[in-house]
Amino acid sequence: MAGHLIRKIEENGGCLDTGFLATPYLLDAICKTGRVDQAYQLLLQTKCPSWLYEVKQGATTIWENYIAYKEDGTPVMTSLNHYAFGCVDDWMFRKISGIQPAAPGFKEIVIAPELNDAFTNAKRAYMSEYGKIATAWDLKDGKFHIEVDIPCNTTAVVNLPDGSSYKIGSGPYTFDCDVKQ
Repeated sequence: MAGHLIRKIEENGGCLDTGFLATPYLLDAICKTGRVDQAYQLLLQTKCPSWLYEVKQGATTIWENYIAYKEDGTPVMTSLNHYAFGCVDDWMFRKISGIQPAAPGFKEIVIAPELNDAFTNAKRAYMSEYGKIATAWDLKDGKFHIEVDIPCNTTAVVNLPDGSSYKIGSGPYTFDCDVKQ
């Protein structure tokens, strides 16, 4: 099945071709096949249909349909503010910025950015019921640096790319490690 999924994406010119029900699971499914590189290629694709195609067309919201405008610029009868394909943000939140719930309501948190050649830094914050959870990381010359903010009355496990792991309480923290590139 993994090979079939990757083959279908390649046959579609490296673009996604899923509907509302499958799109939320697509990038995770690709990652589970061991093809994280393919997931990032799909994420960063700019041809239609793709998430960044909409951005290239000037979108500031997620469209209901990837083809929301005719070639002459006339809009097609479709929503230009429709979250269905915006579910990619969940994957980016968990994989790129590394913020993941380990218990309901983010009472326990896992911070574990998954590095890839596509990004050398990321910054993200989320306002949970307990307060702001934030990560800001940078990778330069094989040195990984991350700053995290953990809200009151919560705990977190921070997993660094070198395999080290730290259990922390609330507050701001900074971690550094060497990463093989």
